[in-house]
Amino acid sequence: MTQKTKQAKVKFTSTGQLVIFIITAIAILTASLSWFNWNMIMLGKTISQGRNATSTINLVAMNQNYRNGVRGILNRYDLAQANLAVAHVSQLRRELLDMVLPARYKNIHTNFVFAFDRLELALQNGDQAKIAAAKHEIDILRQDQSWLN
Repeated sequence: MTQKTKQAKVKFTSTGQLVIFIITAIAILTASLSWFNWNMIMLGKTISQGRNATSTINLVAMNQNYRNGVRGILNRYDLAQANLAVAHVSQLRRELLDMVLPARYKNIHTNFVFAFDRLELALQNGDQAKIAAAKHEIDILRQDQSWLN
């Protein structure tokens, strides 16, 4: 019986040590995860604050780039009015399609693309009435935007 008693004591001591080890490990793991989560939250706030400032600057630049790009396209359109060719109108339409635009300009942008598309088709077909209508549409779109006048 003495041997069984010794074995029981050893098992009890080992189990007790194991339980203490598991509890300690859980406490350390919980503390580490709490520290990690807190740091990630703080890091996330820093990153998002930086992103908001950067995106505001990028939006201002994007607005300015878009306006300048449309002005340039319309200036080239104006210069070609006397000798308007299908290839030239097609090029201007493609330039419009390639532009990066802020969401606030999506409607006017789409209308310009469609107007240039109608002008291109009218020039291909030689339909003078549709050419005049497309040109008029471009003029009206331009007049509706104060930044284009």
